[in-house]
Amino acid sequence: MLKKFKNFILFSSIFSPIAFAISCSNTGVVKQEDVSVSQGQWDKSITFGVSEAWLNKKKGDKEVNKEVINTFLENFKKEFNKLKNANDKTKNFDDVDFKVTPIQDSTVLLNNLSTDNPELDFGINASGKLVEFLKNNPGIITPALETTTNSFVFDKEKDKFYVDGTDSDPLVKIAKEINKIFVETPYASWTDENHKWNGNVYQSVYDPTVQANFYRGMIWIKGNDETLAKIKKAWNDKDWNTFRNFGILHGKDNSSSKFKLEETILKNHFQNKFTTLNEDRSAHPNAYKQKSADTLGTLDDFHIAFSEEGSFAWTHNKSATKPFETKANEKMEALIVTNPIPYDVGVFRKSVNQLEQNLIVQTFINLAKNKQDTYGPLLGYNGYKKIDNFQKEIVEVYEKAIK
Repeated sequence: MLKKFKNFILFSSIFSPIAFAISCSNTGVVKQEDVSVSQGQWDKSITFGVSEAWLNKKKGDKEVNKEVINTFLENFKKEFNKLKNANDKTKNFDDVDFKVTPIQDSTVLLNNLSTDNPELDFGINASGKLVEFLKNNPGIITPALETTTNSFVFDKEKDKFYVDGTDSDPLVKIAKEINKIFVETPYASWTDENHKWNGNVYQSVYDPTVQANFYRGMIWIKGNDETLAKIKKAWNDKDWNTFRNFGILHGKDNSSSKFKLEETILKNHFQNKFTTLNEDRSAHPNAYKQKSADTLGTLDDFHIAFSEEGSFAWTHNKSATKPFETKANEKMEALIVTNPIPYDVGVFRKSVNQLEQNLIVQTFINLAKNKQDTYGPLLGYNGYKKIDNFQKEIVEVYEKAIK
């Protein structure tokens, strides 16, 4: 899994299963049996929102990602129009052109899509932010596409949740498998050849034969053997005050994988000894810092950190920032991972007609299946699925993870 700021990014609302009905034959041709639109409702141009920072990234003098996105758009246009022309209900409509527009961040994209402005039609965003947004803005945008990613070799099963935080807990067992990879063969010693760095991820950490439609957060701990033993004792004793006083690094408050999911684990584990991270941070501000987990080794007063599960998998150990580096007598290791939430979700502005939505969804699926998606894998999107029931497939899975 590769969790970075996504190029396609968005949020959406809860619609009935009928709204997302798509059927396709073995050849991938979309059948639009119950949907029709007029010529005037047909959009001849569709715009995807793309991360401005990602799009403008340079290697030397070359804007390499603009080249990547142009190839992707060419492939997308070709496949979409092939599907369109194979369908009796759409073959007489104009071919559709596709383009991207740079977006500063997910909030800007959300706001733009929510206005139903035809200058932006589609984006992909983290499921948690989407669900939380829709609680206050039901029906304002249309979720239709679920992304999938190559599974980690240490975490291929979605249905694993917090039990009791002991060594027999399935989430602790996953953490122990992570440590076999990250600690037993020290991350700092990994070579590009041995762990198959491809410029984006360490391929040795993934199983491309298994697609996952979920991701997790995780809790790191750091220290020498004595400090690590004390942190684990506080965890096992469910001694929240001692545990927290080791100092916690966290992400933004609205981050699912670097704040909310870990908060749920802490609530379940420490129970009435813990309220919320925000309340506890207000009472103990010096015990918290918003900072990336890969800097934990540089901070003497902090020994616990929240991050996306397996974030080292897409972090090159030879980076100038020296990620996950610790002092010679210290180490970082995984304590526990979090409950799973759905992977990212593709969303349309609400007035994009159903026929084009369905065709776009199928185009994503076909490009991934035929290895013609030159863009998605760079951001951790290795496959796509249509959403049949947003409430059941996304909302309920997310709510179960954070309760």
